[in-house]
Amino acid sequence: MQGNSHIQISRRAANVSGRRLLVEVPNDRITLKSLGLDAFAISSNIITPKRASHKAQESGVPIGVMFDTDPAGENGARQSIPLLAQHGPVQYAWPVAMYGGQSKDRQAESLSPEEWQSLHNALSSPESMTDN
Repeated sequence: MQGNSHIQISRRAANVSGRRLLVEVPNDRITLKSLGLDAFAISSNIITPKRASHKAQESGVPIGVMFDTDPAGENGARQSIPLLAQHGPVQYAWPVAMYGGQSKDRQAESLSPEEWQSLHNALSSPESMTDN
């Protein structure tokens, strides 16, 4: 039943947060979509200025950047967020510091139901959004 709980929490997160998660690779997108989360992938760990503009316009809602929490993903998120913020609200949805640093070197699909709930709470917080 834990798997079912995970799906229910994730669907609530997607419905309540009103954000679209930006991930690095299609496999992350597929996993998150299967959990009911609205996600899209860029097939890289950094977005170009042109793609940032396109993805922000395509999204139509605030974007939560959820790259892997390895050094490449963190660097990519730090470079991508300002580019996305030029076109609308964006949030660093999954920094390494989250969960007391326990998320280091992880991928989105490895989150537990409790971590999804914590992520949902973070995504629902307007204070953590960056506007243009």
